[in-house]
Amino acid sequence: MIRSAAQKLSESGVPGASFSNVLELSGASRGAIYHHFPGGKEELIAEAIAYVGDGALAYLQKAAGLPAVEVVDMYGRMWRRVLVSGNFKGGCAVAAVVTDSESEPLVEAAAAIFRSWRTALEELLVDGGTPVAEAPALAATVVATLEGAMLLSRAEGDIEIFDLIAGQLRSSLVHS
Repeated sequence: MIRSAAQKLSESGVPGASFSNVLELSGASRGAIYHHFPGGKEELIAEAIAYVGDGALAYLQKAAGLPAVEVVDMYGRMWRRVLVSGNFKGGCAVAAVVTDSESEPLVEAAAAIFRSWRTALEELLVDGGTPVAEAPALAATVVATLEGAMLLSRAEGDIEIFDLIAGQLRSSLVHS
């Protein structure tokens, strides 16, 4: 149910992550969703974005010890895969919560996930040769740039714009 909610958030935002849609996708029973998520839709969405956040962090940890440019490439490949595998219908479930939710606790949870990604990237970038003083801005730039690249790519239904932006990001790292 959590994976299904994450997928629905990615594809359709908070409105699309209704219990009915999640149940349809997951095949779970209505009783199961109420049993596991007594706090309702907000609890399910919080769990779904935590799942996405943890998955991205686990993926990023595979970049430990790589040069900074390869860390950025790896982060970009993760999001590129989301776009392509979802036929440009899916994006970042965490971003969907920020843009769609009126729940302050959910938006705060999403902000914490974005901070955790930036922190992980900062550490990996420093380990990969980025000066400590530059790592926070670079990590924030990477996250913001690739989130925007996903949005443009989804709008155009084509990976070309994502690849152009990711390539420019890489080029700026190589030449700095």
